[in-house]
This record gives sequence, structure tokens and C-alpha cells, in this order.
Amino acid sequence: MLSQGMRSKPLQRQILSSEFDLMTGYSLMQGATNMSLSRQQIDFLTRRRSLLQAWRYLGLLMFIAITCLVLFLLASAPLLINPFEVIARLESASIEPASLEMMAVLVPILCILICSILMLVVAMVYAAFSNEKKYLDILDDIDHGAP
Repeated sequence: MLSQGMRSKPLQRQILSSEFDLMTGYSLMQGATNMSLSRQQIDFLTRRRSLLQAWRYLGLLMFIAITCLVLFLLASAPLLINPFEVIARLESASIEPASLEMMAVLVPILCILICSILMLVVAMVYAAFSNEKKYLDILDDIDHGAP
């Protein structure tokens, strides 16, 4: 279907004149010479490519930031992140009553926060699949030669 080296000359000129081909580098199957994308489709694909390129760096940066947060919490406040430390301190009765009360109050708040984050992740996956559907529809239009 999509290949780099299979372009007819009229199709090549038509595609190269659009920023779609310059941004993505995609080419079409030989013989599909009446292909044209709407401006909305070209804009969508251009935005999609720039988001994908940005995610490579943002995702890595977020991963590093979360790892640093976990390491910082392990070093500075092990009771917040290390269950083995909490168990050891409970067995030795070295946790202050005020800390126990605060932890008991924070558990429901953390559960609500975790559920909210999970719902947000599901919503983001839903949006990602919606974009994938648009992307596949555009590719179907290109593959069938429809405008």
C-alpha cells in the first residue's frame, strides 16, 4: 500500500506540492493518481506528526522526573513510599500517633486521587483511539483515491 519508491510523475508533483508529503515522507501506491487530501486532513496529519515527535522527548522527561521523585521520596520520606519501612516502624512502635492519624486521613484521599488518575488515563486512551480512527480514515481515503 504505502511505499517510498512507487510514485508516478504526476502524482509525485501533486503530493510534493503539499506540506503533507514534506512533513511525513509518505508516498502512495503507483497508479493512484487522483489523490487529494482536504486541508483539514493535512492539518490533522501535520499536528499528529509534530505531537509524535514531541512525545519522544516529553515521555522520556516525564519518566525521568517520576523516577527522580520516587528516589527523592525513598531518601527523604520513606514512610510515604516504602511499605517495608512502615511495617518495620509499626512493629517497633516507633511511629508517632500524629503520623498514624495523618496517614489514616490521607489513605482515602490517595484512593480518590488514584481512581481519578486511572479515569484520566482511560479518557486519554479513548482520545488516542479516536485520533487513530481519523488517521486510518485518511489513509483509507488515500488508498482508495477518494478526495
